[in-house]
Amino acid sequence: MRTKTTQTRALMLSAASGLAMAWPALGAPPASLDLVPGDTPLVISVRDVGALIDKLDAAAGAIGLEGQARMAPQMMNMMVSMPGIDRNGSMTVLVYPPENGQGDPDVLVVAPVSDYNEFASVMGGDASAAITTLNMQGNEVRARNLNGGYALLGDNADLVGAYNAENGRLAAHAQRLGTNGARIADGADITIIADIPILSPMLREGMDAGREQAAGQAEMLGGAGNNLLSLSERAQEAVLRDARVGVMGLSVTDVGLALDFGLQFKDGSESATYFTQQGTSEQLISRLPAVDYYAAWAIDTSAPKLRELGESVKAAAGEQGADAKQNVGMAHLIDRSTGLSGVVGANPGLMMTGIMANTVIYARTDDAGGLIDEFKQTLTAADGSTVGGVSYNTEFDQGAKTIAGVPVSAYAINMDVQLPDSAGAGGFGPDPQMITQAMFGAAGKGPRGFVAAADGGMVHTFSRSEAFMTKAIESAKGGTGLTSNAMLERVLPLMPEGRTFEGYLALDQVGKTVGPFLLMMGVADQVPSFDPMPPVALGVTTDSGGVRSRLIVPNEVIKTIYTLAPLAQQMGGMGMGGVTGE
Repeated sequence: MRTKTTQTRALMLSAASGLAMAWPALGAPPASLDLVPGDTPLVISVRDVGALIDKLDAAAGAIGLEGQARMAPQMMNMMVSMPGIDRNGSMTVLVYPPENGQGDPDVLVVAPVSDYNEFASVMGGDASAAITTLNMQGNEVRARNLNGGYALLGDNADLVGAYNAENGRLAAHAQRLGTNGARIADGADITIIADIPILSPMLREGMDAGREQAAGQAEMLGGAGNNLLSLSERAQEAVLRDARVGVMGLSVTDVGLALDFGLQFKDGSESATYFTQQGTSEQLISRLPAVDYYAAWAIDTSAPKLRELGESVKAAAGEQGADAKQNVGMAHLIDRSTGLSGVVGANPGLMMTGIMANTVIYARTDDAGGLIDEFKQTLTAADGSTVGGVSYNTEFDQGAKTIAGVPVSAYAINMDVQLPDSAGAGGFGPDPQMITQAMFGAAGKGPRGFVAAADGGMVHTFSRSEAFMTKAIESAKGGTGLTSNAMLERVLPLMPEGRTFEGYLALDQVGKTVGPFLLMMGVADQVPSFDPMPPVALGVTTDSGGVRSRLIVPNEVIKTIYTLAPLAQQMGGMGMGGVTGE
């Protein structure tokens, strides 16, 4: 059974975490942080409690939540509308983990009050006492007047009494947040700040537990799995060694929900030296053709230190040298370009032409001709070889066509996959040939497409569609690109500036393709219409000695996922029926 102390701490934490979704508004840290020591292990700070609740309620309406799912904002509104509470004030929760890692953390709350005397009296306390006891939903909470419109709440009377309530501490927070942390805290309505050095013992304990579980899975994958596990461990150790602070921003916008995450590394640390330059991935995404798409991405690889980091990651992962026969694919693009972007275009003829039929990769380079020659040499070297049970038969036709006024070469990579003897007559998972046809169409045994030089880059498609290649060349030359997509335009203003990486997933196009297939296969008796909606978006920056990412999930996507719940239950029920035989 939970103790009163545990219940009280849970009450205070849940009140704060239940508010944790809001969008950048004012361009300054939450005001209540001014009363919070700069070395607090974990801080959860709300900029404007009332505004946040209003946004959550509006978002719930836009998403279409009903009944109990709609009650959370209404219940929170009742809590902050009590007499003496400043509904539109800033609130901060301070969390102190137990020193030995056992038991519950100590929790303090810097709460906004419009009238401390009224607030304390309504809660059954003595406002004139230095520290009074309040009754909050049957739990005893100690309270202290901090003056200036704030009260301090906690279940530990000694901690409440010893709290240093001086203000003027925003400078200390700015110091540890650094540039990347401040970019989040200076805008988000909810900011979560974790002091990595202070929390490192607890974090290490969690990481160690995760490693034990991952080790068993890595053994099943053999050498590759062990290499990945080693790489993961090195990354975790680097964070514990070099990170100064981790920051999260939880947000609600008119477009949808957003989550920011940032790491600021210690000045002069090894990790900080890798992240020093802003990226231009937004320029790369604009070089992709304006088409309906399943997914799109771009990465700027021009920063020397990031390229150095990439090489060390490849070495740690145990990558096999530069043997051309083992690198049939995109390795040459990564090594000899300063940035890549790609789009997997939507394909109504999926069953015949494959998922990759409308896919193109753009490589930013000053030597497109050299890239094409290297690709040709790679295919020539791989022709007739067998590597890892895969036999290659390749083709390359230099200058096969002229498309959009540009000389274009055609290529093909045919792959025959030999199943291991242990597969037996019973089969060995999915048929590799079926997977290849699903990816690249029924016409061949692998990718076949065009490559061509364009202004400042190279275009690489995965089908022989001249119409699609025309669009790809024109956008690569600076014509109408993917960023003109109306749905994409809705999320772009919310993305962080100076992005090194960005990615987009269009659930509407995925649903339009998968939905009819589910109906045809009898897996579902109805699916949503999948009207046009903004994509799920991710943007990452890597400058000023840290990393920052932002994930945006539009309201329409959340609403669609919500409406898909009955379908998921139906599919799950069918699966259960197949297992039990009932």
